[in-house]
Amino acid sequence: MSFETGWRKCTWGDISTLEYGKALRDYKDKTSGYPVYGTNGLIGYTEKYLSDKPGVIIGRKGAYRGVHYSNRPFFVIDTAYYLSPKIPQLNLRWAYYSLRNIDINSMDSGSAIPSTSRSDFYSIEVDLPDIYEQQKIANLLSVLDDKIELNNAINKNLEEMAQALFNSWFVDFEFPNENGEPYKSSGGEFEESELGLIPKGWKVRTLGEFCEISTTSINPVTLPDIIFEHYSLPAFDSGRLPVFESGSEIKSNKYKVSKNSILVSKLNPETKRIWNPYCLTEYAICSTEFMNYIPINSRLRAYSYSILNSEGFHQYLVGNTTGSTNSRQRVNPKATLQYKFVYGGTDIAYIFNDLVSAIYKKINENTLENKYLASTRDTLLPKLMSGEIRVPVERDHSAPDLPMVAESSTIYQP
Repeated sequence: MSFETGWRKCTWGDISTLEYGKALRDYKDKTSGYPVYGTNGLIGYTEKYLSDKPGVIIGRKGAYRGVHYSNRPFFVIDTAYYLSPKIPQLNLRWAYYSLRNIDINSMDSGSAIPSTSRSDFYSIEVDLPDIYEQQKIANLLSVLDDKIELNNAINKNLEEMAQALFNSWFVDFEFPNENGEPYKSSGGEFEESELGLIPKGWKVRTLGEFCEISTTSINPVTLPDIIFEHYSLPAFDSGRLPVFESGSEIKSNKYKVSKNSILVSKLNPETKRIWNPYCLTEYAICSTEFMNYIPINSRLRAYSYSILNSEGFHQYLVGNTTGSTNSRQRVNPKATLQYKFVYGGTDIAYIFNDLVSAIYKKINENTLENKYLASTRDTLLPKLMSGEIRVPVERDHSAPDLPMVAESSTIYQP
């Protein structure tokens, strides 16, 4: 096993070109086909592709321009570029990670809209390992990203499973009867209500009978040395993980968050944002753009979360907004407490709550694991790209087929 030392210094213009994306209509209405990328990443799907192989996408216009990777054919709209290799000895997955190590947003062509020019990009210097070491670096980092992607897929399935169970029991009324059979299908009795036919003995209730909205606030700047666990809208949108900031960095009042809190955005409810906070510390806070729901009965927290996460409640929010533009539409928090739903009593609510609590716990565990995986990746990335940490270019094939372990070039002795 040995390290290759033949890295060469060149520019991105020496080894690649940036191809312009193309305008595309109706991609937002597609649910299958090829992924469509723009400045900020995946934005939809289409039935055709612009590139017939995996590749790297780089934001061209906008204040927040990212670098993205597609592992299959893709389309790029006209606010982004895609990378085309000039040389055969360029591993595109390695190129993606190398470009992740560059602050694309610091590049500005000087136009009215912040943008990345091709000439500026081509002048960026890069240390290029040979193709074998590129592959090893890409493989090492991909192990972490692939696990993150797997966790995200598992979480999506778990979330859908919990909501499917809620819909089956409390919308379609197929909850198990005393014989364990689905109530409606097995001939259960129904009666009229203001919400239509509901199971006999069930009642119409309002959200305010089950949840309160906490507005207990704190001004973090008065505690400048405390590290706050901050649940903000940008943090939700970038991965549903809180950011940890000192009080001196947070310039406005926030709501205190407890372990029983359920956070729902009141801003632009067309975009659904519901958050099950982790409360890893005693200083958890959230943006005042969230409604901070606290279940009155803590034993029904997962049940309450499922109501707030339901399609019926989401549509209620959308239908009760104020404001004339999408950028500033908001929900009146007190009005949400008037939301009506069908309630079958504490017994069935407790049974459902216990079933889905384990699901939501697993979702949180996977998301926190992603935080640590991403932190490991982001720590390794600059060291691997600079050569401070090197990966072996050969390995003992008699050893178990496990991910290659990176070693420091400063201590490795061939």
